[in-house]
Amino acid sequence: MSAVDEDLALAGAVLQQRWRLLQAVGAGGLGVVYESAPLSGEGRFAIKLLRREFCGTETVVDRFLGEVEASSRVDHPGVVRVVEHGRAEDGTPYLVMPLLEGESLSTAMNRGRMPVQRATAIGIGLLDALGAAHASGVVHRDLKPDNVFLVKDTSGTEQVRILDFGLAKVVDVAGGPTRRTRTGVLLGTPGYMSPEQVRNAKEAGPQADLWSVAIILFEMLTGVRAYVAANEFERMTKMLVEGPPSIANVAPQYAHWETFFARALACEVGQRFADAVGMRAALEHVARGGRLASATDSGGTLLFAPVHPSDLSAHRTGVFGGVNTTVSPGASGPPAAGSAERANVDVRVVQLPPRGFSLTILLIVASGAWVFGFVAGYLLGAR
Repeated sequence: MSAVDEDLALAGAVLQQRWRLLQAVGAGGLGVVYESAPLSGEGRFAIKLLRREFCGTETVVDRFLGEVEASSRVDHPGVVRVVEHGRAEDGTPYLVMPLLEGESLSTAMNRGRMPVQRATAIGIGLLDALGAAHASGVVHRDLKPDNVFLVKDTSGTEQVRILDFGLAKVVDVAGGPTRRTRTGVLLGTPGYMSPEQVRNAKEAGPQADLWSVAIILFEMLTGVRAYVAANEFERMTKMLVEGPPSIANVAPQYAHWETFFARALACEVGQRFADAVGMRAALEHVARGGRLASATDSGGTLLFAPVHPSDLSAHRTGVFGGVNTTVSPGASGPPAAGSAERANVDVRVVQLPPRGFSLTILLIVASGAWVFGFVAGYLLGAR
């Protein structure tokens, strides 16, 4: 029996005479999750065990146990906290967390694109939880659909829970980061990593998490990957060279979201939303049918451009996957036709110089060689 098979065949085992493993409910690259019950007491919990093949690797063990510190720093219902940690009799590290009932966001997304109301609610939930994490000095750095869980509260309302802070960067009270990142190591998941994280994982800050939220939101709304590519190497190269994808090209009914994604997925950190609060406000505005100006005023306040209902008529219907679709505004959507006059808004637009052909080719070659080195190191390190 292989080490992986042994990790998945521990049902019935007892850890430290405290926890009984009932059944495996999930498995990832580093750990296996079991539904568990305390030997004394009631309730069900989730216990994540580090895979045996990594127990002798100090850096991996440190990263695994780093989730304890990161999650304990954040007091928000959207962040799943580690309630206990320890080592099994054979030395295997484990984490004890609340057992969640629901499904992963990746499972929900695999069923196809989501209605705008649901996608927006999930995006807001992510931004609220990340805003609390960032305020506590914690940057997740590996936000992806597999690390997001969807549960329902007592009223049946869907809630977001963020998991797996094993790659988190924690900043102490003195302002210094506690890092477990070696220079030149690719940490994160290709396709959901921001440009700056691909370039240098050590420098990934709060805006890296916000970039990941935008990618997830793009995919929830459209049902397709933001960067279509044959492999992860090509995907990261496209991200670095081409810049933000156009949602209007794949889902024309969301053309009025174009500026939102242009800002949220900008390659340069300074061109994105400053924080989760600002991005949340912009998301709510666009989801109600509003347009987002492509610049900020001198005080750093976002400029929102109200949209008259007639402006939305061209975007209410569209074709997705060959099927005609209709987007219905929510209860808080734009006012009915004739209920208000158009507002005069001072919108400042930043005009970027066109990219020359030779510059684009140079960037493709340079970025491709650079990303190849990162991906090669990532793949070799995973073996």
